[in-house]
Amino acid sequence: MLLCLRTIVFIFIVAFFSSSTLLSAPKKFTTEEDFKAIYQSIVKIESIVPEDARTARTLGTERLGNGVIINNNYILTIGYIVAEAETINITMANGSKVPGELVGYDHATGFGILKTVLPKNY
Repeated sequence: MLLCLRTIVFIFIVAFFSSSTLLSAPKKFTTEEDFKAIYQSIVKIESIVPEDARTARTLGTERLGNGVIINNNYILTIGYIVAEAETINITMANGSKVPGELVGYDHATGFGILKTVLPKNY
C-alpha cells in the first residue's frame, strides 16, 4: 500500500508541477535533475493518535504514510494519516526529521494539509 501511495503521489506531483497555470504551456521534464527535484518533494509522515480518539479503533494509533511538499512549509497528505493525531513527524527525502502539525482537513477530498513546526528550506 505504501508503494502504491508513493506512485500516486509521484503522478500527482508530475501533474501539478507540469502545468503551473492553466494558461501557460506545460513544463516538460527532460533532465535527471527535474525528476530528482520531484523526488525530493516526497516525504514520509508518521503520526501517533490517542487511544481514546474516535478513529483510533478503526485506523489504529500509529499511522504511516507519505506527503508532498507544496511549498517550503506546507505538505499535502491523505487526511486519515494525521486525523486526530497528537504527534506528527515528517521525514524528508534526505533523512532529516521535523515535527509537523495539522492545519487543514478537507472532508470532501480526504486531503490534509500539514505545516512544519520548524520552518525549513527544502
